Amino acid sequence: MWLINTTTLKLEYFIGPETAPEYAILSHTWGDGEVTFQELQDVDKAKLKPGFAKIQKTCDLAREQDDLQYAWVDTCCIDKSSSAELSESINSMYDWYRRSKTCYVYLNDWASDSEKDWAKLEVLTHTPREGDEPEPLRWFTRGWTLQELIAPTNITFYDKTWAVRGTKSDSLVVHELSRITGIAPHILQDGSESNLRKTCLGQRMSWAACRETTRKEDIAYCLLGIFQVNVPLLYGEGDRAFIRLQEEIIKTSTDFSLFAWRQLDRTHKADQRGILSDHPREFWSLRDCVPTLSLFSSQDGEEAVMTNKGLRVQTSSLFAHDNRDSSGLSMWAEEHDIYLSLGCTVGGRHAYISLRPASGTTYQRNYPSVGCETIESMVGRRLEPRSLYISTTDSTLKHLANTDDSGLRFKLRSSTKWYWFELANMWPPGLFRLSTNSDYDVTLANDFPRFVGYLELSTYSLASSESFPSLLAVVYRLHPDQQFSVHILLKDDAQHLLSLEDSIQGLSSAKAEKRLLEEFRPRALRGKITTENPGGSNFAKSEMRIRDVARGTQMKVAVNLIPLYGSNHTVLVLSLDYV
Repeated sequence: MWLINTTTLKLEYFIGPETAPEYAILSHTWGDGEVTFQELQDVDKAKLKPGFAKIQKTCDLAREQDDLQYAWVDTCCIDKSSSAELSESINSMYDWYRRSKTCYVYLNDWASDSEKDWAKLEVLTHTPREGDEPEPLRWFTRGWTLQELIAPTNITFYDKTWAVRGTKSDSLVVHELSRITGIAPHILQDGSESNLRKTCLGQRMSWAACRETTRKEDIAYCLLGIFQVNVPLLYGEGDRAFIRLQEEIIKTSTDFSLFAWRQLDRTHKADQRGILSDHPREFWSLRDCVPTLSLFSSQDGEEAVMTNKGLRVQTSSLFAHDNRDSSGLSMWAEEHDIYLSLGCTVGGRHAYISLRPASGTTYQRNYPSVGCETIESMVGRRLEPRSLYISTTDSTLKHLANTDDSGLRFKLRSSTKWYWFELANMWPPGLFRLSTNSDYDVTLANDFPRFVGYLELSTYSLASSESFPSLLAVVYRLHPDQQFSVHILLKDDAQHLLSLEDSIQGLSSAKAEKRLLEEFRPRALRGKITTENPGGSNFAKSEMRIRDVARGTQMKVAVNLIPLYGSNHTVLVLSLDYV
């Protein structure tokens, strides 16, 4: 590794951190005018660049404050023109930060005159900020700084003017760091390999859920040290890097919490997916994921191996749905669905994922937008230990959502300026496709043989500062040989019946059909429309009214179901007017 002599500011080479002298290390976010490895060969010229000030300050602190002769800064201590050196550096980065004598964290967007203290710093979230909502300090949002927070034993935090803002040895600072990042205090205080291994994979992934990197591949490469794995760097492979990271993790662990992710992207086209996640953001909900006692005990016969057919799992943690029990695993299960226990709890409840047969002994991850199902205790019938394959991709299902020649299309429009719709939610995401041109042009993937789903629509009045109760456009087809049906409900009317996103799982069973018929139909508000022949000449119309207290009038919601001649599309038009 290359280190900067804090007196001469010259680079000196050492074979590795185990043979290098004690050194300080800088953690920061990159900006314009950073000094590269080649540029630091001429110190006088390097001083002309804006990024040199950080290097100079790091060396001054190391030499004068901590009596250290050497320092390391990522911008100029890696020869990035050498792919071999870059690969070695990235694979060794966690260890380099771990072995440092001290780490200086430079927060260049924390102004010295800011009234903010640690307790007022914004928390990381996986959803975009709205309007003028304050953003977290940029250092907390970057992928590479995650390991730079966890690995060093000693950290001092500095603001924009290099004024000390706290240290990682201060329990109050650690408490606030945990609040901001979602990382447990004991991990922040001890980022050793042994301590990391006691934390389940799902929780470790959740630490990166709100972080970003400039290059797609780096969201995987910045996590190598967190999971103690090494992978070759292949810049240009894009999202495939995160898949390779998971495949490498699987080689070293039978911790199935790696599969407890939840799909967040509404535009994803498949309602069943492969077993591997697309991005760390899908682990957002696993911050309180903890292993069960059996996870670290000896489990003879438990095995997970990547093959050309997918993930081969040899396990005794498989369950079949018990149809006599309506309170345990998914009441919407198909007859051949099985459940894999993930050996962890989320929110104090045992976690499972649903698997659906694809072909032979190969299964797909089922209901990815629901995430892992959590129940208080093990229910259902335990299956005999077996070996099965779980697909790592959703390619076998993409045809279900890629067809453009059939489906139900939702159009939202208002005939008056006083009222309008907004699409608040849609579930499950694999059942719907958003138009690339409009958030209010939604198409149903009508090739699914059976489904239940909904669109949640917020309605607004210009005369009122509050929205009206949301509407739910519930669509379903209970049998492959039937056309779809549509219910328009007030959200408040449906909410006490079912928590739709938790209970409606996309496909029906006999039990689900009975409940749907019993619960939904009596409560529909004249908006129920059934299409017997979407491609025919018939169309249906219905309407309902909602009181607009602010204007002293009523808002009329008209529902029109109209076939498109010359195609297999049917358009559901929801229009607003007042009377």
